Amino acid sequence: MKKIINYITVLLLPFLLTGCLKDDAIIGPDAAGNVENIIEFKNFVAPSSGTSSRYPLYIQAFDMVPTTDFAVPVQIAGVYNPKADVKITVELDNSILTAYNSQNNATYVPLQTSNYTVSSYEITIPKGQKIGNLNIKFFPEKFDFKANYALGLKIKSVSEGTISGNFGAIVLGVVPKNLYDGIYTVEKGTVQRYTGGVLNSGDALNGSLAGNPNVTLKSIDANTVEITNMRWAGGTSGIAGIDNLRATVNPTTNEVTMFSIGGPTLKNIAGKVNKYDPATKTFTLNFDWAQTTNKREILDLQIKFDSARP
Repeated sequence: MKKIINYITVLLLPFLLTGCLKDDAIIGPDAAGNVENIIEFKNFVAPSSGTSSRYPLYIQAFDMVPTTDFAVPVQIAGVYNPKADVKITVELDNSILTAYNSQNNATYVPLQTSNYTVSSYEITIPKGQKIGNLNIKFFPEKFDFKANYALGLKIKSVSEGTISGNFGAIVLGVVPKNLYDGIYTVEKGTVQRYTGGVLNSGDALNGSLAGNPNVTLKSIDANTVEITNMRWAGGTSGIAGIDNLRATVNPTTNEVTMFSIGGPTLKNIAGKVNKYDPATKTFTLNFDWAQTTNKREILDLQIKFDSARP
C-alpha cells in the first residue's frame, strides 16, 4: 500500500505544481505568457509597496506649476491581441485608501477634488494595441503639505479580458515638490569622528566628502527637505545615527536649520554657515551630533542641485 501511495504522489506532483505556477503567472504585470488577456494598471514607476500588499502604491511627485497633465497607463497583458477595441471603465474609489492604510499602517487621505480633473474615466485600447491612458490634469500650485494625499483607482469593467487580481486597483500617491527638492552633487565638505572629545586620527571614515555619491532632497513641507544617502569619507558606507536628516529653509533669509528625527542631538554648529543660495541652488551646511559622548561633525558641506527627482 505504501508503494502505491508513493507512486500516486510522484505522478500527481508535477500536475499540482504546474497548476500553481499557472495561477500565479496570469496575475502579474507584463504577463506575456498568459493564455487569457489580463487588463491591469501598468507600472509607470516602481511600486512603493510590494505586491504582497493588497493594493500597490505608486508615488508621483509634481513640480509646483499651475497645471500638469499626467497619464495613468492601463494595459493588456497577454499573448493574444483582442479581436476588437477594448473598452475599459476606471472609477475613483477612495475606500481603497482606507483599506491600504489599514493593511500598511499608512495615513493616506483623498486628494481634494479642486486639485485635479479627469476628462473621462472611459478608456479605449484600439485593436492591435496594448496600452491606453487615464488622463488626469493636476493643479500642483494648489497642493499643500498637510497630509499624505492620494487617489484610489480601480478598473471597474472591461469589454474583453479579465481584470487583474493584483494590479486592477492601485493607490496613486500625489506628492508636491518644494523649491529645494531634487538630486544634489556633493561638491565639498569634511566629516569627522571623535572619541572622548579627541579627534580619531587615522579613522578611515574621516576626511573629505567631495565626490561622494549624490544625495537626494525630498520635500517634507513647503520649506523642509529630507536628505538621504549621506555617507562617510570615501562614500563606502552610509552615516548612521542621523536617520531622517532634514533641512528647513527660511524663505526670507535663506538661513537653514538642520535637525534629525532619528538623531535628536543633531543641530547647527554655532557660528558657522548654514545657508541656501538660490542663485546657484547650493546648500552650505555645518552640523554636528552626539556632542557630549562621541561627537560627529560635518563641516563646510556644499551640495549643489544636479537634476529633478523622479
